[in-house]
Parts: sequence; C-alpha cells; structure tokens
Amino acid sequence: MSDLCLNRVARARCAGGAGCPDRAASPSQLRRACSAPFVSMMLLLGLLAGPCVAHAADSTATARSAEPGERAASSVPRLAVHQLSGVIDESLRTLIIRDDARGLLQYGRDRRPVNGQDERGQGALHIAIERESQNAFKALVQIPGMPFDAPNRLGETPLTLASIKGDALAVDWLIRMGAKLDRPGWTPLHYAACTDRVDILERLLAGGAPVNAASENGTTPLMMAARYGSEAVLLRLLAAGAQRQAVNQRGMSAADAAEMAGRDSLAKRLRQGDLSTPAP
Repeated sequence: MSDLCLNRVARARCAGGAGCPDRAASPSQLRRACSAPFVSMMLLLGLLAGPCVAHAADSTATARSAEPGERAASSVPRLAVHQLSGVIDESLRTLIIRDDARGLLQYGRDRRPVNGQDERGQGALHIAIERESQNAFKALVQIPGMPFDAPNRLGETPLTLASIKGDALAVDWLIRMGAKLDRPGWTPLHYAACTDRVDILERLLAGGAPVNAASENGTTPLMMAARYGSEAVLLRLLAAGAQRQAVNQRGMSAADAAEMAGRDSLAKRLRQGDLSTPAP
C-alpha cells in the first residue's frame, strides 16, 4: 500500500499537475489545487501527512447528489467487464471533458474503442467521474463493451472513485450494473468512509458492501472513518455492524486511528463504546 500511495503523491494528481500545495495553503487553495479522490487513502494513520489528505473528505461535500429523477432505472444495461488496455482515443477523452453526451453516443454507435486508458491509467468512466461530467457518464454506460468495473493502474475502479467523490448518480448506476462491492484490498466502502457522505455509505451497504472488509494490511472502513471521515459516517458503520475493537496488522484499532488524527474525544468514546449519538 505504501508504494501505491507514494506513487500517487509523487505523480501529483492535483489540478494543473503542479502537485499539492504546501501545508500553509488555505482551505480555498486546497479546494482549487487538489482533485485526486484517493489522496486521503495514503498510509493509514498518518504515516504520510499533507494538505491533500485533509482535502479529500472536504472535496466530497461539494459533489452534487443525484436528483430523484436521475436514479438509475431498473433497465440499466449490464455490460461486459473488460480490462483497460491500450491508449484512450483522444476524441473520446475530449468528448468526456466537454461533457458531450450526444457526441459520446455517436462515438458508441460508430463502434470505436472504449477500453483505452490515459497517461495516468484512467479509463473513460474514471475520467468522467473525476471531471464530474455526469452527462458524459450517463452516455458512456450506454455504450456496449464499456469497461464499467475495470481498475486503473492504482487498482481503483469507477465505483471506488465515485464513492469518495460523492457522486450518487454514478454510484447508483454502477451498483445496478454489477460493479463489485467486495473486492480484494481497498473496497468502495473504505473510500466512502473517508468522507461525510452518509448517503453514499447507505447506497453501498444496501448493495451488499461488507462493513468489516479488510484491506491487505487489515484496515477496515471503520478505521478509515475514525481517521478521515465524519462522525455521522462512523456511527452509521457501527450501526451496520462494524467491529469497534478490530485491529489491523500494526495492531491499531479505530480508536488509535482517531487518536493519531488528533480526535481525542472520539478516540476515548470509541474505547468506551459510548457512541450512541454524535458528540455535541
């Protein structure tokens, strides 16, 4: 996990490719500079620190929720799960960036390749989710053969990115299409646990996401919530059966994660089991 996270930091997945701002950056600078949805999933418990870690949960609050009429219909197409390969067609990338649904539907009718990846290993759906191109997303999932559950080079699927971005529309569609909720390593629930979006958490749990899923080093979504997420998210995980006293391979629990994040009151309450309601 450390190599993966170090690589993400080194590649500086921030706007303009300029890297993350320094620690003195203001919240508004962070919102402009950082765009990587998984920056918060550095090394668990603060082994890597930086402003982008704090930004990751903050950025999800601005993501638009799906309107009632935009919920995925029961007739969502189930598309073949292909792996990403080759270089993404530049015209496809351009249409996604422009959020051009009509152009993308024509692209699909022309049977042009859809499983390429950009220089960062991102597929078409990854790009649409990161860019918040929701019209493009809705068009892409209608193209036969679209790799809707293929991971990028860092092992992130479109659903994991949508989960931390707070993209309710994409989460709804991808779950209905059959995207995996229980996958080896970091699951969509780990990503959602880093945010304040209880609604995204609810969607994943309702779809069957395992609440005590453990990453390669034994980290659970509850540990991530204790470190990065809101207390409301943490409480929802506990209500769903998250194991408060579970420890990872370093012997650290959710309470330890909260403590290392400076959330001393939360850490104390986790140890005591006094978590029936959020702190005042």
